[in-house]
Amino acid sequence: MSATTANPSPLTYVLMLAASLLGPALFVWPLHVVVRAGQNALWGVLLAASWAILAAWLHSPRPNAEARADGCVQTALDSLGMILLLGIDVLMLVLLAGMLKAFFLYETPRWACIFPLLAVVMWWTGHGRSAPARITAFWLPWMLIVSLAFGSLALTNATYFRAALPSTDCRLSQVVAAAYTTAYLGVPLGLTVRRLGGTVAGGPGSRYAVFGVLLAGSILLLIYGLNLATLGPDALVHLRWPSVFTLEQVTLDSAFFISRVGIAVIFVWTLGVAMAVLMHFHLATRLWVPPHRSQRRWIVTGVMGLLVAGASNLVLSPLAATHLILHLVNPLAVAYLGIDTLAGIGHRWRTRKQPPEHARPPGHSGPGRRPPSNRPPAPVPDPRH
Repeated sequence: MSATTANPSPLTYVLMLAASLLGPALFVWPLHVVVRAGQNALWGVLLAASWAILAAWLHSPRPNAEARADGCVQTALDSLGMILLLGIDVLMLVLLAGMLKAFFLYETPRWACIFPLLAVVMWWTGHGRSAPARITAFWLPWMLIVSLAFGSLALTNATYFRAALPSTDCRLSQVVAAAYTTAYLGVPLGLTVRRLGGTVAGGPGSRYAVFGVLLAGSILLLIYGLNLATLGPDALVHLRWPSVFTLEQVTLDSAFFISRVGIAVIFVWTLGVAMAVLMHFHLATRLWVPPHRSQRRWIVTGVMGLLVAGASNLVLSPLAATHLILHLVNPLAVAYLGIDTLAGIGHRWRTRKQPPEHARPPGHSGPGRRPPSNRPPAPVPDPRH
């Protein structure tokens, strides 16, 4: 993508959407889903993925579509979703700091883990609308390549392949519980598609949003299968960071300058969380800051960073953050996603018969507008009289 434009290419848009969805799930996935549903968890994950694909198509801007008549209502709904998303970021940062202290920075205070990361996020967010796209387009492919490479090495320890398969005893209550547990992961989906989908170079397209959801969903399914096949369902439910533990067991037999890859995994996934928070801050500035108002963008970014940093130090522990996600954030996310989906269905219904711009008759200027009159223009008075 060119550094002089704020319009991402289709590939960059796919990566930005995937980064927005992946960050909150990387290092706690799939613990809570397996705890709720056991071996029926995969059916719930597939159900949630099906809804995400439908929502990506539903919220994608249509080419040549008229602006929403309920723009103020949609903006208010997006603002509520953004506040909820920033709250999720707060809890994810608390969990990230807990993971760093548990595996690497043992005696480091929480603020020392969170503040540097937020400072980098604020710096790149304030640098303009094209900066987050460039950062994501460069770093996310490397993060995925390294994660897949380490995951393939971890397969040598896999012994519970049957546990990673869907259960033949499908229980609807457990499937619904598993899908419900993933609700907080879907909060950024509609916001990202609506705010970025219409800026894609070459015009909006729902297929790009679907590709982004498929990329994020594929990574989550691979992590799910790797954890279940390596640890088994009985051991997994007793580990707070199952994915980190799985990859920590990978050894390189001293072939490299490190014998274990745990530190590299923690670095890569910390980068993933940073990119997710960067994307969410970027969406907030697109929502709350008019274009070409760089000074206001810096102010809004600074206020958000200070609020997120302060709130992350008010949460008592990672255990408290997990409790808030499951018992407070998830019900709010379900309510928000329900209202957001109904709003998207309403918008699609209103615009379902709208013809594309090239098929409209001459003089048509949109639904509800009077076509221009055929009368000749009024004569201009001669200034000499």
